[in-house]
Amino acid sequence: IQGKGGHGSTPEAAISPINIACAINTAIQEIKASSVPSKERAVISVGELHSGNAGNIIPDTAYMVGTIRPFNADVRTRIKEKLVKAVEGIAACRGGSAKVTYFQSCPANMSAPELRSLAMEYLPEALGKDAVVDLEEALGGTFARVSGSEDFAYIAEKVPSLVSFLFSGSVEEGYAYASHHPKTDFNEDYFYVGSAAYAAMATEWLKRNK
Repeated sequence: IQGKGGHGSTPEAAISPINIACAINTAIQEIKASSVPSKERAVISVGELHSGNAGNIIPDTAYMVGTIRPFNADVRTRIKEKLVKAVEGIAACRGGSAKVTYFQSCPANMSAPELRSLAMEYLPEALGKDAVVDLEEALGGTFARVSGSEDFAYIAEKVPSLVSFLFSGSVEEGYAYASHHPKTDFNEDYFYVGSAAYAAMATEWLKRNK
């Protein structure tokens, strides 16, 4: 975001890129509301906003970094196009300018139905019935689709693949924080279960697909 720097005592002589950034951040939520059909899901979030280095100076520039996380490729395209128009328009009407750069585009990571069926059939037998949870059913299906990105999706586009989660530690055991939280921690005593699941799935798949 390009504004016009100046002294904090004369804001009328400057163009604040921070004000522009705040307006863009608000508009992002409106883009989601107008771009995502009710039957689809998408998450748009801003995780970085940087501008200025002194409280009495209006900075010259600002930049924001965020993510767009849809499950549908058409929705992704629509959001990206609207975001560019909104960002450029909001900056221009406030006397500044802005440019949107997409520096990475990871597709949605989809599990192959046949591998999911194999996992739900075989892993309870290999690991124990109580050790395997079907996310299509658990907690009302809340985690059946998760917006976390995973670049393994590039491989999943080429060959049948499976996404699974390893839960390692409960709130009762003192592990109350999710991944990416600054206090996150994991019970490493459960890590072997993930290795066992990988080995069991590979072995069973090879048996059935000689």
